[in-house]
Amino acid sequence: MNNAITAIFFIALSLLFIILQSTLLAPIKIGSFSPDFNLILIIIIAMLSDVRGGSIYALGNGYLMDVLSGGLFGVNILSRLSIYAAIRGTTNNVYYHQIPVLLAVIFLSTIFSWLFIWVVIKINSDIDFIVSLSVILKQGAINTIVGVPLYLLIKNIHERIQK
Repeated sequence: MNNAITAIFFIALSLLFIILQSTLLAPIKIGSFSPDFNLILIIIIAMLSDVRGGSIYALGNGYLMDVLSGGLFGVNILSRLSIYAAIRGTTNNVYYHQIPVLLAVIFLSTIFSWLFIWVVIKINSDIDFIVSLSVILKQGAINTIVGVPLYLLIKNIHERIQK
């Protein structure tokens, strides 16, 4: 295994996705059809069981999203770490590489992330953060549509790097 190349690959991918998500494909520019690349990448890293230091990637990505979003600090860190821990904790019991399971994991992780962020903001702030179920479901569908091919692509590249 080439751990240094793997680390560089995931760091570069993280930075690329965060830049894309916060600039060209920002929800302000394309509306609610913007995929959450950061969340998708955390899910992918958690599913690739041989990735060491995945929690550091989750922490770093959550931190960068908190810094760039301008919202309540720590919300993305906590949501990304909890999703990473939940998926990583079940990798021995669930075979994630089947498409139906992959679809369910990405969709349910998106819903969990939105609900987690909503609960944390409601508990810790007086900010009026209102989100409808249809927006959450739409985001889950978009992340799933984008996430499955992205997972297959990243998994393929990751396997080539490991050789």
